[in-house]
Amino acid sequence: MAEHIHAHHHDHHGHQKREEPVAPGTMYTCPMHPEIRQQGPGDCPICGMALEPEEVSLEEGPSEELRDMTRRFWIGLILTLPVLVLEMGGHLTGLDHIVARQMSNWIQLVLATPVVLWCGWPFFVRGWKSVVSRNLNMFTLISIGTGVALVYSLVATLAPQVFPTAFRQDDGSVAVYFEAAAIIVVLVLLGQVLELRAREKTSGAIKALLDLAPATARKLDDESGESDVSLDQVKVGDRLRVRPGDKVPLDGEVLEGNSNVDESMVTGEPLAVSKKSGDQVIGGSINQQGSFIMRADKVGRDTMLSQIVQMVASAQRSVLIRDAEALERMEKVDTVVVDKTGTLTEGKPQVTQLVTAEGFSEEDLMRFAGGLEKGSEHPLAHAILDKAKTMDLQLPDAEGFDSPNGKGVTGKIEGQQVLIGNRLLMEAEGVETSDFESEADQLRRDGATVIFAAFDGKVAGLLAIADPVKETTEAAISALQKDGIRVVMLTGDNRTSAEAVARKLHIDEVEAEVLPEDKGKIVQRLKDEGRIVVMAGDGVNDAPALATADVGVAMGTGTDVAIESAGITLLRGDLMGIVEARRLSLGTMRNIRQNLFFAFVYNSAGVPIAAGVLYPFFGILLSPIFAAAAMSLSSVSVIVNALRLRVIKLGDNN
Repeated sequence: MAEHIHAHHHDHHGHQKREEPVAPGTMYTCPMHPEIRQQGPGDCPICGMALEPEEVSLEEGPSEELRDMTRRFWIGLILTLPVLVLEMGGHLTGLDHIVARQMSNWIQLVLATPVVLWCGWPFFVRGWKSVVSRNLNMFTLISIGTGVALVYSLVATLAPQVFPTAFRQDDGSVAVYFEAAAIIVVLVLLGQVLELRAREKTSGAIKALLDLAPATARKLDDESGESDVSLDQVKVGDRLRVRPGDKVPLDGEVLEGNSNVDESMVTGEPLAVSKKSGDQVIGGSINQQGSFIMRADKVGRDTMLSQIVQMVASAQRSVLIRDAEALERMEKVDTVVVDKTGTLTEGKPQVTQLVTAEGFSEEDLMRFAGGLEKGSEHPLAHAILDKAKTMDLQLPDAEGFDSPNGKGVTGKIEGQQVLIGNRLLMEAEGVETSDFESEADQLRRDGATVIFAAFDGKVAGLLAIADPVKETTEAAISALQKDGIRVVMLTGDNRTSAEAVARKLHIDEVEAEVLPEDKGKIVQRLKDEGRIVVMAGDGVNDAPALATADVGVAMGTGTDVAIESAGITLLRGDLMGIVEARRLSLGTMRNIRQNLFFAFVYNSAGVPIAAGVLYPFFGILLSPIFAAAAMSLSSVSVIVNALRLRVIKLGDNN
């Protein structure tokens, strides 16, 4: 975000304007022209669009501008519909026999004038500013067009006699353009409302991120008393207690106690990380079963979560993507960047393989392992218990349960001493594991965590726990590669498991152990090479990259932050959706081009003929009714062509 913040900036006349230091959150900027920054809301002097705040707070509801534009749109629409009926109805339904033309002009004047002058007032203000600053833009055109149509129509209604006879109709009235001016204003207001709503939605990603930080922290004072204080009152060096199930309030270091902390929201690592004195913890991560005391090292804007917020805000202000635009860009995509955990894989550790020693069955292994892990809170225990549940096993109770930190669990079941843990636990207890080492090494190379089981000092087997690849992933990656698309895996997870998944899926490019801020940078680097990039992810740590990519695709099973940062969300959380979205994009864009061709052919033929182009040569003069019919036919053929999209074959198996 720092690249947009300057001590000085030049206004559009070239004069240098001094910016006073201001409190955070009060600076506004233009999404299209980030160099335009000012204190407080307003309009961009270049494009006329409303400026938006650089920082989002949780308290904000819909912006005042969205409320104002929505009110103007609805009032404008209600007043414009009768004008449209009077004007168009006069041509199509013979309504002019009931309401005299001059009377119709008066009614339109009363209804359309407030639409143009009050509902459309912001456009006149922006149009005037654009003329004064010599930055002509969309609002210059709108204000001139609607203003001229309104003035002409007012004169035509109030003083029809000033017009030459050729302008007058049978009853002496002059044709007016109230309905055109009012409709333009209402349509532009609709565009503004949709634009502002889309902006509100993008700020939703940042609000979801801000929500991840707890509102309070439990602070210890010098007398060992504890009190809940709001997060902004915590200073660097303060001691904080983190209880089981609490979110870690800020970045810092563990002083005493130990626990397992779920850091998947930042690192993407599916397994909780054990923490003891001297280890670093990250604000927003979730403490599991233990309690610990930490020292706050980073507060406010310095925390990792705040930096992710700033990166997402900065990326969104510079690649403000609309959902429709995302679909349009899918056609041109040549690079797909995918996160591993939760996108290529299930995102949840599972027992993927059982290897038993002679004389032991898989049921024995899982019954004893499950019985012992019943008392454990370790993340791997959940995977073991889930596996035991799918095998419908009755789990025995354990006596003398113990959990040597970081090694595994021990206890007595049915008179046997049972050990479940890593190689360190087996070595410490004098259990010989050499017979299983080659199998264990192979499983580790495949990205699994290996847990040994020993009964009465003898190895009974081992369990491989890994994050399995989703069923449809392989087919999706291969379909993308067949289409000539470069696939890059990007993950905060460790290199061994990342490369194991990449080998299985035939992905050549792997970036592992990547920090959240670097994910966005890697996507930006690919864009700088001229590539059109799709990023697919599901976690908080993917949000900066999702917002930076040309098209961000979120897994529907992922976090709200990822979904809010992306332009497309796949509800099934399955990568085949990218393949389908690309096919839909190709079909849609082809359809749009055909529709433009239809419209062009009908209008380029119908309108000149109606205007009398063929009359001098062939004596053909097409009535305006036929021109209108040609236009309608053009609309019908466009709609029928568009409806074909409903039957487009998206998947190979449809």
